[in-house]
Amino acid sequence: AVGASGAIYGVLVAFGLSFPESKLALIFFPVPIAAKYFIPVMILGDLFFGVTKYSIGNVAHFAHIGGALIGFIIAWYWKKNQFKRWD
Repeated sequence: AVGASGAIYGVLVAFGLSFPESKLALIFFPVPIAAKYFIPVMILGDLFFGVTKYSIGNVAHFAHIGGALIGFIIAWYWKKNQFKRWD
C-alpha cells in the first residue's frame, strides 16, 4: 500500500492522547465530537471495514490500524518518560 494515511492515524492518536477533550469533525459530517470518542470510532470503523467485504475502493484499513497502534505506543512512551533526565 502506498500512502501516508497510516502515519496520519498515528499523529491523530498521539493528538488524541495529548488533547482528549478537543473537538474534531469530518468534512462530510460537520458535527464536532471530542477526540476521546472520535478517534476510537474511526479505528473501529477501519477494523470493521478491514475484516468485512463492505470496503469501497482500494483502502489499506489495516495500515490505518497499524499506524494508530504505533502512534499510541510512541505517544505513551513519550508521555511516560517526558520528565526523566538522561544522565
